[in-house]
This record gives sequence, structure tokens and C-alpha cells, in this order.
Amino acid sequence: MENYFASNLKYLRHKHDKSQDALALVIGKTRSMIGYYENGLSIPDLKILTELANYFHVGLDELVNTDLRNPNKTFVTENIVREPQAEYGAPKDKDPYIKQILQAKDDVIKAKEAEIQALKDLITELREKVRRLDEELKKKR
Repeated sequence: MENYFASNLKYLRHKHDKSQDALALVIGKTRSMIGYYENGLSIPDLKILTELANYFHVGLDELVNTDLRNPNKTFVTENIVREPQAEYGAPKDKDPYIKQILQAKDDVIKAKEAEIQALKDLITELREKVRRLDEELKKKR
């Protein structure tokens, strides 16, 4: 199944004359994350996808499965028997997309955990520098 999300996001952002910064503020992400989305390097979770679809007044399915630059070019399934999955209640052909979303969620969590650790390390380093400066000031007095 072809995913048009990245190109659609960029198209809709330009169509609505929004900068990456402005869109990032709307959905609570960074400008660089919008760039990752637009370049197909990351996929937002379902909550963010829904927020984007609502913001741009398009359906979630349109945002992901329709080439909005060329609406006649849509993803069409032919002769596929869709049996519901007991676990998800979703068609089997959606399973790869669900897995992709879950993987993207895991990737975001790992990235956020790394950011948190980097901030903790920075705080520790700054505390140490403050401690050393305090010691130097005490010596000068």
C-alpha cells in the first residue's frame, strides 16, 4: 500500500501557507519533526495524524492514502478479500500500516528517552560547573 502522508503534509502545509514552525506549534512538535514527517523519515502517531487531518480539514484516510496533489491517483485495492482480524478488528491489509505506526511510536519513544538522558547529563554537568565556580569564589574571598 502506498503511503502519501509525507507528500500530502508538505502539500497541505504549502496550500494553507503555513511554515514548518507554525505547523509545529499547532501540533506540539518541533520544526525539525515536521521536516522528518515531510521527508518520510518519521511517521507521527495516530493522535497526531488525526490532529493534522482535522487541522487541514481532510479525512485521515485521505491524508495517508490519497495523493492530494493528484486526487485521481488514489490507492485502490482490487479483488482483495478483507477478513477482519479478531485482535484488532481491522482489515488484514491495514496490518502493515499499523505495524509501521507502532514502530514509529517506538522510535519516537526511544528518541525522547535519549533526549531526556542528554538533558539529565547536561544538568549534571552544569551542576558540577556551578559547584566548581562556587569553590573558586570561596577561595577568592
